[in-house]
Amino acid sequence: MSDKLLQQILGELKDFRSEQQSMKEDLRGFREDLQGMKVDLQGMKVDLQGVKEDLQGVKEEQQSMKEQLNETNQIVRALRDGQEELKAEVEGISLDVHKLHGELAVIRREHQRDRDISDMRAGRTEREILEINSRLEQLERREN
Repeated sequence: MSDKLLQQILGELKDFRSEQQSMKEDLRGFREDLQGMKVDLQGMKVDLQGVKEDLQGVKEEQQSMKEQLNETNQIVRALRDGQEELKAEVEGISLDVHKLHGELAVIRREHQRDRDISDMRAGRTEREILEINSRLEQLERREN
């Protein structure tokens, strides 16, 4: 039995060594996998750094766009304010034109009235001249 027991112990030791060898190979595989993961992780870190740089570029571009938008908004506000001022000036000029139009109409009426009076006086003066001429002729005939 002692041979048998030794054989059995020896067999178990061989099995144990075999399992140990298998575990060592598995462990080597895990180490290789882990090393590959480390390399992949390093690559991801590099990629992440690139993404961070890209993000920084996007942030800078966004800041530039905000500044341009602010400038554009200021220009639009200035244009709107200028437009309001021009609108007010045009309204003022329009009121002045309407006022001048009214004054011109009054002047035209007065001018027409003056013309009518002048024509009436000219007609009366002409009649008076004709009457005076007629009287002169009558006086001249009487004297002759």
